[in-house]
Amino acid sequence: FTITCTAAQLSAGEAERLVEAIPAEWARLSEAGGVTAYEFPLPQAKDLRASADALSKSGSEVAASILHAELLRDFVESVARTIASMMTVQGSELAVASGGETLIDLRQKVLALQRNLIMPAYIDTMAAAQEKSPAEFLSITGVRRRMLEAALTESEQRSEVLREALSQLSSEQRDTRVDGAGGMPSRDGGVLANVDGSFIDRVIEQAVKSRDVEYRRELSERTVEADLNVVEQKARVEFETWLLTTIDERRNAAAVAQTTTASTTQRLVSLSNQIADLADRTREILGAVSKRNLNPASVLYKGDIAPIVSTERVVSTRTLAVAGVGLWFALLGLSALAGAVQDRRRALA
Repeated sequence: FTITCTAAQLSAGEAERLVEAIPAEWARLSEAGGVTAYEFPLPQAKDLRASADALSKSGSEVAASILHAELLRDFVESVARTIASMMTVQGSELAVASGGETLIDLRQKVLALQRNLIMPAYIDTMAAAQEKSPAEFLSITGVRRRMLEAALTESEQRSEVLREALSQLSSEQRDTRVDGAGGMPSRDGGVLANVDGSFIDRVIEQAVKSRDVEYRRELSERTVEADLNVVEQKARVEFETWLLTTIDERRNAAAVAQTTTASTTQRLVSLSNQIADLADRTREILGAVSKRNLNPASVLYKGDIAPIVSTERVVSTRTLAVAGVGLWFALLGLSALAGAVQDRRRALA
């Protein structure tokens, strides 16, 4: 690229440094935008800590407790999924966080925390909320269950529509093959070229078949994706059913009264800080692996040749030469015209 400026604005050295700084600034902005980092859905630990602080200040409000418990459960599940995905990256098993943990260590800690502490605290929080305000608890869980059931119904309907479309497509393709089996001779599935134009017909037929195969493949992938979504939605509904049953059992137990109010809040805040720390260490490893495997900012953009700074006068020598030649030809033309006018006057006289 070329940058044009007046000599009064930049000196030759400043112009050279400006050109060299442009690729470095592009690289810095690209790095800030995440070009040199792997894109994994790792949640932000600061959001969880902010929610825990808000919970500790709210006291023992039912809605605040349920909201943070849900956030904590989703957070630990997201961290566990992200760690599992990061373990597939080449060299990730060698990276170490500031505390000395590897990804394997972090995964074991996250899963142990999830199974043994977070989920029991989540259930106790829901049971305490039901004990303190049954009406509010029923309102929140009732709406949530209705939304889960609606999502499951929608997923099942979408899966059924895709399955019917795939079945109809398969049926049409079978009918087409049966109808065209005896109409035109073939040789080992190849194209038979005849003088009467059947070669073009066969080429068109093969092109249509190729598009049908591609569409069938895409439809099959969408059907599988829809079926997996149905399985996921069913698992959520079943977990909700199990959760409500477990909460009823806890509510009927004698120890429920002792696990209410401040005790559940303190457990949620403590567990939030623990899983947030593990998420921070996971992010450290993600940054280290990204820096090692991906291009650093220094090589994202660079010039192939050194900057060239040239100074041009307002009127260059070449411009003066061209103008002189043009003026010379103009004078010649005027001289010839003047001579022709004088000759004509002499002739008339």
